[in-house]
Formats: sequence, C-alpha cells, structure tokens
Amino acid sequence: MKFAIVKSAAPLLNTHEFNAVFKHPLPLTTEGLLKAVETIATAGTSLALIKKCSEYIYQVQTSDYLKDPLFTDARFLTFTNNEKKAPLKLCPTPNLLLKRLEDLIGTPYVWGGNWSDGIPELLEFYPPPYSLDPFSQKKWTLTGVDCSGLLHQVTEGFTPRNTAQLIHFGNPVLIEGLSVEAIAKQLLPLDLIVWVGHVIIVLNRTTTIESSASKGGVVTSDLHGRLSQLFETKSPQNNWSDTGSFVIRRHHSFFS
Repeated sequence: MKFAIVKSAAPLLNTHEFNAVFKHPLPLTTEGLLKAVETIATAGTSLALIKKCSEYIYQVQTSDYLKDPLFTDARFLTFTNNEKKAPLKLCPTPNLLLKRLEDLIGTPYVWGGNWSDGIPELLEFYPPPYSLDPFSQKKWTLTGVDCSGLLHQVTEGFTPRNTAQLIHFGNPVLIEGLSVEAIAKQLLPLDLIVWVGHVIIVLNRTTTIESSASKGGVVTSDLHGRLSQLFETKSPQNNWSDTGSFVIRRHHSFFS
C-alpha cells in the first residue's frame, strides 16, 4: 500500500466526482449545505491510498476520520512509500481553547468544515466560471466550521471529529433527572453538551458557543436559555441513549 501526506489542507469527500461538486452552481441542499464534504484533512495528516479513481482523485483512508469511502485530490498531497505515524496529540490549555473559541465567533457554518481559513486552492483546481462574491467564495473554498469541526479546530485535532464519538469522549457529568437550573450550576467552561448530530460548548458560567447551520455559523447563546430549548425536545441523560436525549461530557483534565 502507498501513502500520502497532506501538504496544507485537503477536502475529503464522500464522492469521487469532484468536478460535479465544485461546479457552478454548487450542489447545495435547501439549507445551503454542501453535503459531499465529510471533513478537512489538515497539514501533516497521513492518508492511505486505496485506489486511483481518475487523473487526480484517489480513494483514501485515515485514522483521523473513520467513515468510508473517502476521496481527495492528489494535488493536495505529497506521495510517500511509508506511512507517517501520527504524533501524539496533546490538548491545548483551557485558556487557549477559550480564546480560540471566542476568536471564531462569526465564522460561517460549513458542513464538514474544521478549517476556518478555508482551502483557496479549490479556486485554482476547480475554477468557477466567473468571479465570485465573498459569500459564494467562502462556500466554494469551504471557509468555515461545523459543530464538531469548531471543537476539532481549536483543540488541534485532540477531540474526535464526529458527535457519534464525542458522546463517549471524556467523563460524564451526571445530569439525569435534573432541572435546567441544577444542570447549569454543575457546568464548567469547555463542557460539551452533545448528542448524535450536534455539540454545544460551554464557554463560561452564563454562555454557550456552537456552530449552527440554522444560525449561519459560530454564535454564542445564553446558557440557561439554550438548555431550556433542549428540554423542549430532549431529556438529560448520564449516558447517551437515543435521539431524544443529550449528555454532557467533561474532557479537559484541568477541570477534573
């Protein structure tokens, strides 16, 4: 098997038809999402090359993202005969994480996004037919983050990429049967309010932060108000059970 290393940032799609994705108009859903995007592999990520699909497109695998199949463009890669072992990932300090989160307020929502700087090379490799306005250019270059991508970016990949993994990440905060007020009193900065499909991050004792498609990107909310909204459709559980529940996970040792 051959391998490759990501040069800067590379889109990983769930289709090999890159030309059908990066075309005008972009094949967006009614919510404005480009759902062919699975995630962004950041610089230094090691990819196993499964097969060549066309001149530039390869099917790949990576331990950083477990869905399959995944495809990327070889122009984002450097080829190698040996697999590069991923360095041990260490979580940045809590204060740095909180600062990074605040710095990303206002960042657009991008399905599959975890690299808020975007990928400008997409304009070169898949040029649009005419000059794009700033909003459309951000869509084309995947400039933004989704909910778990926000967390993944600020932790430098220390946290799992998907909410299906985040519901088991770290330690549970015991919330089952508690009221909004009782839960709020237990929460600490960087706690994760999470269920399969979305994650909300506690920013401080009164505020949450999340990247939301319906809200257009990274926004803050009143902690009590956001918990009250959740109670309308979901119940607090110590361990995630189904789509009608949410859990809270504490992942940083500083707050243990």
